[in-house]
Amino acid sequence: MKLLLLGGTRFIGLHCAREAHRRGHEVTLFHRGTRPGPDLPGIHTLLGDRNEDLSVLKGPTWDAVLDLSAYRPPQVTRAVEALRTQVGHYTLISTISVYQMGSPPLDENSSLLPEIADSEKIDSRTYGGLKVGCERCLLQTMPEHTLVLRPCIVVGPEDYTDRWTYWAVRQGQRAIAPARLEQPLQWIDVRDLARFALDGVEQTRTGIYNTVGPKPSTTLGEFFSALEIDAAPSPETPSLELPMALPEDESRDSWMQISGERAYAAGLTLTPVKETVRDTIAWWRDIESSRPLRVGPTRDKELELLSKASS
Repeated sequence: MKLLLLGGTRFIGLHCAREAHRRGHEVTLFHRGTRPGPDLPGIHTLLGDRNEDLSVLKGPTWDAVLDLSAYRPPQVTRAVEALRTQVGHYTLISTISVYQMGSPPLDENSSLLPEIADSEKIDSRTYGGLKVGCERCLLQTMPEHTLVLRPCIVVGPEDYTDRWTYWAVRQGQRAIAPARLEQPLQWIDVRDLARFALDGVEQTRTGIYNTVGPKPSTTLGEFFSALEIDAAPSPETPSLELPMALPEDESRDSWMQISGERAYAAGLTLTPVKETVRDTIAWWRDIESSRPLRVGPTRDKELELLSKASS
């Protein structure tokens, strides 16, 4: 197949590009050129900014497009206007952040946040509503050719957010932890998401799928047990300063209680947690000298808190 990836140079897009290449597809990446694409033979590059000029996409045709970089509805509108006669299938990577908090488990028919038509500022207050708008733009214009994937926290090698990596590198150690170890927790290995996305492209699957794991559902405490982390809750470190922690009032628990049954029935498979941890640690060891972890307390601060928790 001839595939066009809008993005493809960072994390989810990088893994989708690699998976498409592994399957023998002809892959073209459209991106701004601010970071290198995957170092793989035969992957083509078209440079441009989807916010300003898509003219470089005019002319060629592709069997399918994977949209990995849409955060604002006008970006999707412009892409559809440029590509709807040149592609046969459109996959949008969305997010479970489109859902309103409610009684779990939330599924693909649960209520969504109010749509935000556009905003220059993309933060925790606008992100979900903007993604709702991205989905609507696509589903209204290409409903019979559209696949929307709503992943939860995406983790694994190349994860620039460090949320998962923060805990993975503490495997087998004592670590400062959130107070509420019974909070629900969900994630998906980026490679599982990439495989499911490419399966959908190859099968011209349409509709909306929550791409979440693990199965069965788990808690933060069970996650720590799987990693053999000796959790030491500390009142001196607010839980929300620690990655993947939810508010202690349980107000956002349903955000990590999303049903993935529809995706499982369609073939989504999940990598065992220890395999994801192993591969994430291996990747991190290769880059840790170049930058510190971007989330949570520093290691020195954590050691200080651990000494107090042990006294």
